[in-house]
Order: sequence, then C-alpha cells, then structure tokens
Amino acid sequence: MLSAVILFRIVAASQVLLTVAVIWRGRDIGHRWLILALLISICSYLMLPVWAASLPGSVLLPDLMASAIPGLLLLFAWYLFVDGRGGLPWLGWLLIAGYMLPIVPRHMLDLSAPLTGELSGGLHWWLYDGSQILKLGVALWALALAWQGREADLLHSRLRFRYYFCGGLGVAVVVVVMAELASGFRVPVQLELLGMAGICVACFALNVWLLQPASGLFFAPPPGEPASVSQPIVDKILHYIEGQRGYARHDLKIGDLADEIGIAEHVLRKTINGTLQQRNFNQFINHYRITEAAQRLLAEPDLPILTIALDVGFRSLSSFNSAFKQLHGVAPSQYRSQNTSADHS
Repeated sequence: MLSAVILFRIVAASQVLLTVAVIWRGRDIGHRWLILALLISICSYLMLPVWAASLPGSVLLPDLMASAIPGLLLLFAWYLFVDGRGGLPWLGWLLIAGYMLPIVPRHMLDLSAPLTGELSGGLHWWLYDGSQILKLGVALWALALAWQGREADLLHSRLRFRYYFCGGLGVAVVVVVMAELASGFRVPVQLELLGMAGICVACFALNVWLLQPASGLFFAPPPGEPASVSQPIVDKILHYIEGQRGYARHDLKIGDLADEIGIAEHVLRKTINGTLQQRNFNQFINHYRITEAAQRLLAEPDLPILTIALDVGFRSLSSFNSAFKQLHGVAPSQYRSQNTSADHS
C-alpha cells in the first residue's frame, strides 16, 4: 500500500507541474506569481517523502516550501477574493511567521534525536502542536475569506471559483493539517492513500478546466460574439439605484435588487460587471452612499455624522467610516472639517 501512496504522489505531482506549465504560459493571469508559488509548494509537499527516501537529511528546503502552503493559500485568498482592502494585515503575517519559524529547529532536533527528550513542555508544544494549530488557523482564515464575500461578488468566474476553492483546495489543506495534528505527523497509510487519490482527481479536473481548446483549433470557425446586454436592463438598475435611492436601503444585496427590478440574479451580476464595469456589488452600492454622504457632510454641517451614515444606507458608524476612508482617504469628520475650513478661508 505504501508503494501505491508514492505512485499517487508522483502522479499528482505531475498533474500539478502540468498546471504550473499552463499558468506559466498565461501572461494575462492575475496574481500569476502567487499562484505559481502555491502550486510549486503543493508539488513540494507531494514529493517530500520521495525526496526524503532518496536524499535523507536534505529535506529542509522542500519542507519549508511545503509548509508555506497555508500561508500562500491565505495570501491567494486575500488578493483574489477581497476587494479594496489593501495588503494582508499584520495579524496574517504574524500567524504565518508563527508556524513557519519552528521548521528549522525541528529539523535540527531530528538530526540530533537525543535532544528531543530535553525539550521543555512549552517549547516542544510550540515546535510541534502549536505550529500545526497556527497553520490550521491560517488555512481556515483563507476558507472564510473565500466564502464570506461570495454574496457581493459580480465576477461570475470568480464566484464559481470560490466554491471550487472552498470545497477543493481549502478543505484539502485543512484536512491534511488536522490529520497531521491528530496523528503527531504520522498519518495512517490508508488515510494518506485516500488523500493522494483525492488530490490526483482534483488536479486532473483542474487541468481539464484549464486546458480548453483554442477557438480556431483545426480551422474551426470561432463562435459568435455573445449578445450585448440590452440598455433597458441597465436603465432599470440605474433607475432603482439612483432615481429611487435604492442604495439607501440597509443591507441591500444583489438578490434583493434582482427581485426589485424583476431580473434574474445571474443576468444582473453579468450586467453590473460587464456593462457597468463593477467587480464588487457592495463597493458599487457604497459608491453612491459615500457620494451622497460627502455632499451632505458639507451641505449640512450641523447634522451628526451618524445620522447621515444611517440615512444613506449604512448600519453602523464604523462601517461608514471604513467605506468613506477607502474612497476619500480620510475619515468623514476630517473630510468635513478640512472642506468646511477651506470654504471659509
């Protein structure tokens, strides 16, 4: 059975390398280098036992690359699924560093086994169980990022990929980390065989999805261009959002908007994304809210900021402040004071 596990690892690694080649050729792929780093790390994880059997004592670099998977997964999820929030916050980098730092000491202890027994309980826990718990937390955070933003996502391909990400790669990483944690890094062969078979199938399915034939292959005529979205649909959207101040409705979701104007949700997503050039529904709506709020901050200087925030559709002052600062670079109170003082000078 052990030989079957190795065989599945090699086959899965070959599928990952094929994906690397496809991604490498796609010059217009977003976050290409991050995706390549994640795929190479997955390949390192798959080939780690083979490398250890062939060249024992020289697996530090492959282990570092394999252990980077949850961190790269979090970075990938942050930059792919989170719109308009800037770089990964310091907590994410701290968690990644927290589970990556023990890898080198663990290898040093493996090379001098007698020292292992001299470790204090706290140090031993951090080097082994503690680092795995941090790794699990990083992977779960990546899953949460992919799942929580699906409602406002206007990119159809990215919305679909969120489900693949959560149900495929993200769950696989979580399961592997939990299995290593529960077994003390000695995963049963049967479970490992099942996991490698699953990775093989997932990698094969990913490559089938990526390797689409070119439209003109073997001189076949290219398919016709999709019909453009009709202007009446756009007019309905803008009439409700702008004309009826639909943006001021608290917690307005894309499904609510679809119901209000009588359009299928998938058509609405495609229209707002393709015709109105928007990637995120919440940002699309917040733009209208912040535009009105900025005008009223100056036109009604005595009106409390909270009142304005609630009236334009925000449910809390904190969410209003965050959205306002993303658009204008300053807090609402600072925006009001700067522009009011400028008007009086």
